[in-house]
Amino acid sequence: MVNADAYYGEYLKADDVTGELDVSVRAVAVETIDGDEKLVLSTNELNKKFVLNKTNKDRLKNLFGTAETEQWNGKKFTLVTEQVQFRGDTVPAIRVKEQAASPPSSSSHSLIDTLLEDHL
Repeated sequence: MVNADAYYGEYLKADDVTGELDVSVRAVAVETIDGDEKLVLSTNELNKKFVLNKTNKDRLKNLFGTAETEQWNGKKFTLVTEQVQFRGDTVPAIRVKEQAASPPSSSSHSLIDTLLEDHL
């Protein structure tokens, strides 16, 4: 008897994502899952792989500006969970979005102040 949790344990599920997870692409590969070929993304931050559905594949393609997955390595994005309609039910699903920009560091602000003081 096969334990379903063990079988699906290597792939990310909506329940695994709480809040927003900032990640970066380690690799993208095609894997056979349940007899179907799927595009699967590995990240540098997570142990589980992320199976890309059409929605997330299209979002990453738009976010990264290319459909060539070899060029996605090292690119950053955020994983979130959203409620979506699936076969007549509302269910949680993983979605990708652009990472929020980091606020400027206080050290760069003080450098600007120092440069301005030198000229005043």
